Formats: sequence, C-alpha cells, structure tokens
Amino acid sequence: MTIENDLTLAGSSIFELDSDTVYDRTWVNTIANVVGRDLTFGGTLSVVDNGVAFADGQIFDLFDWGSNSVASGNFTDVYLPTLSSGLAWKDFGGSQFNYADGSIEVVANAIPEPANMLLLAVGALVIGYPMRRRVSL
Repeated sequence: MTIENDLTLAGSSIFELDSDTVYDRTWVNTIANVVGRDLTFGGTLSVVDNGVAFADGQIFDLFDWGSNSVASGNFTDVYLPTLSSGLAWKDFGGSQFNYADGSIEVVANAIPEPANMLLLAVGALVIGYPMRRRVSL
C-alpha cells in the first residue's frame, strides 16, 4: 500500500505474518512508502503469526518510508508472536520494534557455554550450603 499523505497511527496496527512467503532476511509487509511525507507511530502494534517458521536473522520490514520523509513517535505497546526456544525478538534500545527503519528482527538467544553453566551450578551449591563452625567446649 502506498500512502500519498502524512500517516499518523493512533489506534491498533495489526500485521499478519503467514507461511506463504519464504522469509530469509527478506523485507516483507511494506506498508508505508511515504516519500516526502511524515509517518507518526502511535497506538498499539500487534504482529500475528499465521504459521511462520521463524529463524535467526529474519527481518520483517513492517513500515517503509522514503529518505525525504520523517518518521517519529512511539507505539504505546508492541505485541509480537511468541518464538520457539532458542529464539528472541531483537531489542532495539528498550523496544522490540526498530523505529529507525520500521522493522522487527528474530535473533538467537545467548546460551551459556557448558563450562559456565557448571560454574554457576557449583556456585549455587556453595552459596546454598549451610556454613558450620566447630565450637569448642
């Protein structure tokens, strides 16, 4: 969809992602190609999963605006689909929506290495183990 005037979002913006499209770091769902116009984010952004096989590195471009346009504002709330274990939505400075380019991105969770997990487990045992002192009578 191309918007030829300023666009201000104030209610609910809902995007549906489905499995009919192959997502491999592809830009999808281009909504606002606003050249020389203002795009103001507001209200609630909800993204609905309709069967996407999410993977690390996928970028979904929900909004697109021209280099002569200005994007401003913030969504009050951003609701994204729950991802499978090992994946997370990228954090863009406190928001999972990237206000710089109008996208959301799937990333792999940082999983601690086995040696670090062992050290954490041993540390928890040491801290949780009651200290006993011998008392001389």
